[in-house]
Amino acid sequence: MFKFSQTKTALTIVVLMLLSSILPGCIETVDDVINEDESTHPNAAPKEAMGMWWPTIDGYIEIPTISPFTEWYDSDMKDIKFTDEMKAEHPATLRYKSVEEGMALAVEIDGVEETPQKITVTLPDRTLITEVNAESDNLLPQFEIDCTMMLAFDCSAGEINRVIDINDLMSVELLGSLRLNKIASVHDLDDDNLVMEASAKRLFDDTTEVSYTITIEFEESIWVYTTIVDFNWVLPFLLPRSDISVTGIEVTQAVQTADMQMRLVEGKTSLARVYVDSGDLATANVEVTLNFCILIFCFDEMTKTHVAVQNPDRTNFTHSANFILPDHWVTFDGIDGPMPIGLIAKITPIHPTGVIDYVDPDTSNNHEVGVFWFNHTRDLVVWAVPIGQNTDADAAQEFLPPATINALMASSESLLPVSSLNQVNFPTASSPICNPGNGLTADACNQIIQTWLITTLLQNCGFWVSLVMASTNTGNSCLGVPWPDQIHGMTPVTGNAGFNDAGGISTPAWSSNGATYMLPSLISNSGTCGPTQPTGTPSWTCVAHEMTHNLGPYCMDNNGDTGAAAAATAWSSDDDCLDLVDEAWGAHLGTGWTTSGGTVIGSGADPCGAGGWDQVWNAQYGVYNIKDVGWNPLVANPDTNTQALIPSGYPDYMSYCPASLATNPGAGNYIVPYRSTNSAANGGGTVVQWTSTIRWEEMYDKFLNWDDGDSPDAPYNGKQTQNYSMRVISGIVPLDGSTASLDHSWTSPGQTSPQYPNYGNNLTGAQYTVVVRDGQGQEIDTMRFNPIFVDADGHDIDFHFTYILIESNANIHSIELLNNGTMVDYLYSSGAPTIRMLPLGTTEYTRENPANISWTQASPTSNRETMYQLEYSWGRGLWLPIGGLTNSTSKILDFGT
Repeated sequence: MFKFSQTKTALTIVVLMLLSSILPGCIETVDDVINEDESTHPNAAPKEAMGMWWPTIDGYIEIPTISPFTEWYDSDMKDIKFTDEMKAEHPATLRYKSVEEGMALAVEIDGVEETPQKITVTLPDRTLITEVNAESDNLLPQFEIDCTMMLAFDCSAGEINRVIDINDLMSVELLGSLRLNKIASVHDLDDDNLVMEASAKRLFDDTTEVSYTITIEFEESIWVYTTIVDFNWVLPFLLPRSDISVTGIEVTQAVQTADMQMRLVEGKTSLARVYVDSGDLATANVEVTLNFCILIFCFDEMTKTHVAVQNPDRTNFTHSANFILPDHWVTFDGIDGPMPIGLIAKITPIHPTGVIDYVDPDTSNNHEVGVFWFNHTRDLVVWAVPIGQNTDADAAQEFLPPATINALMASSESLLPVSSLNQVNFPTASSPICNPGNGLTADACNQIIQTWLITTLLQNCGFWVSLVMASTNTGNSCLGVPWPDQIHGMTPVTGNAGFNDAGGISTPAWSSNGATYMLPSLISNSGTCGPTQPTGTPSWTCVAHEMTHNLGPYCMDNNGDTGAAAAATAWSSDDDCLDLVDEAWGAHLGTGWTTSGGTVIGSGADPCGAGGWDQVWNAQYGVYNIKDVGWNPLVANPDTNTQALIPSGYPDYMSYCPASLATNPGAGNYIVPYRSTNSAANGGGTVVQWTSTIRWEEMYDKFLNWDDGDSPDAPYNGKQTQNYSMRVISGIVPLDGSTASLDHSWTSPGQTSPQYPNYGNNLTGAQYTVVVRDGQGQEIDTMRFNPIFVDADGHDIDFHFTYILIESNANIHSIELLNNGTMVDYLYSSGAPTIRMLPLGTTEYTRENPANISWTQASPTSNRETMYQLEYSWGRGLWLPIGGLTNSTSKILDFGT
């Protein structure tokens, strides 16, 4: 669907950041990271030695004339020294380069008065020899081939070396050797300059490294130069070639989709999965490096070895290189708005056996850059209250061990899209007692917890401070700990523990029992809560399950439908709750429930015993599984342990059903290939439920828009909204001294930094002032500035200014631009323009059928021409722009492009 607005409602966010702490690692730019030299070989050749063409081997080094592109232009050149028998050194110039699978080199030595008798270039599999005559004499090449290494020559049986010289001129071996090997030398007697050129093709068979020796023999001395060089970009011709590539980066925190639709939470434990394709080989060993960047600067990196496979599958944890991101990569203290980070994944082939087993012919796809946005949602405060129970018929009360309480809170934090779960512990000495005898119900225990809460507050804080608890939960309580967003009580799980009617219960305001509480939607508890676990281990999802009842709505109709269904939901004033935009995620995921009138709605009794149901899910999303793969950070080694990956067939934790194996199917038939097990440090035990993509997004909105100063019972009924409006004011002060002017101004939803309101008020003697006024002419805000006509590189430019204000759009009537107190430009508006979309003419478009979108001309309400911004949405209230501001009243959308 399309949305029209005469004002700009999508703002390109300009992030101005001041890094107040030094991040570890050296600062690099994104280009540096992508293009940096990946070689660590001690004998690595520089990129200048990456040759593009073979030189002419004639003993003459071409001198550039008109064009600089000579035969040795594409080579590396360095000074070297030959050594003779007396250890004396003789300086020379070496040019060398790799070309295809071979190498070419040239040596130039000045001041050689004596003509050498012979020059020899010794390579691992061949020897090239030339006898040097005077400049006008013929060159006499000779080649000695190692029969054990050169497969192209037909050596006799038992023959180790084959020498080919001028006498074999017409032989096939010589012609083949001349094609593969060339050497030539010239000694110029006029200036005592000696030049030797040589080339060896098909030199790199199964390695990129070559050692060679150049020997110059004079009548009474021998000069020698030996070196080793590694051309790490060369592709040895005998090795398999496989185009390895990075195919994607995914960041997950609990559950994620292939296209990264699950939003990320600032400060939450995060896993980056880097997918690498092995190309033509079934597997390929690679080293994966992950760099952390902000804007264009990169600060830190991590490296892992990985066995790449063909067509990596997200459902297989071993098919990705997995990195648990350091806290400082995903935590941005003091920044509440969206924060982007850049992740750059790079791969290089590695060879664990020490022998090259494949080469990568194309490195252009060996990196991937991803930008990932993080939002601070809610630092959820949970009072973790141990509940005393006498479970073994002795005189003492038993309590759930502190380590188990901590593990339950950690598990809850892993399931919820919160930046942190701030756990507040209470001593057992002052905890409430809910003895299981005499038919104690779970709800009765919640009433005991409420009485304990009120008594504790009255005893420690007094009546009036306690009363404030009912209207605000901001800051620290009088107990010296933060006010709770949730209070959860936990009984022991062994012996005669728990309650006789429920494993756990909540107090949502939408429920019949919630209305009996002074502070509904605040308190919940869990006892021997299902799905069942081994003795002594609680269900790890039960705490999150009960708190979700408190936090979520049972039926919230968000599109204003009307109908008779409201009569069937007597406890709610909402309508049917069957649409995508409706919310019912505080309810169970059951398959049927009975209304107070006795009417059965749904497909029947839930196989796992859940009462009530999420009507929106049942109508829109089908099976109650988690919809995509999840990630459990609480297993041992959560970056390598395959059990960290939660199969998509797991049931959502608001169901009563467990994940089960085919060998022992459980109720609900949620069959998965394996089940996740928490580490011993995190309580151990099997995890049989997880959070779904649907729940993650609904609760993300909830925590992102949490009203921090609201009362504890307010969060139950869906999302709170904080609808901030930003006014964008911009203009130009020309360099040539002509009159400054204002550009169009528009509003956009969102928040801005506190630096913008009253910008420059402390600037005395400012030349320019922007004044924003309401309909009565009263100032709403002012911005003062002096223009700067020089950019960062020292170039003269016009001065462009932009200011962003938080404001109520209805209050702004005019914007004035003043130069030394004299108004030079102004904008005003008498109201919002009237406009409407014209009918689309169809409800479906294809790639072959462009859409002609049009709208009416806006009614004039301003002293400026009205500009239009077209946006589109696929639902859930998210709108994205199509193009920029325009004065046109139509747009043709070609979906084929």
